[in-house]
Amino acid sequence: NNLFEHNFISRISYECTDTGAFYTGRSWAQRGNVARFNTFDNVRNIERLAQKGQRQIAFYIDDQMSGWDFYGNVIQNCNTGVFVGGGRDNKIH
Repeated sequence: NNLFEHNFISRISYECTDTGAFYTGRSWAQRGNVARFNTFDNVRNIERLAQKGQRQIAFYIDDQMSGWDFYGNVIQNCNTGVFVGGGRDNKIH
């Protein structure tokens, strides 16, 4: 039962791939978490990187992570807002 709220995250992930400003993963058991009222701005690459399929994501919920509730978040000027790589019972409002 974690609460992630009222954060302003800006201008990150400029030179990396497959990354998230907020990253969590690898557990079906860690449920009841909330991410609300956060602002993500400029989560994107500015360099031309060698890898294709570049991903810079505001909320990266990876590897079967489950039970997250997302609401009231502002995502602007980002390559991807929310990415869910499997898992169950994740709610995005």
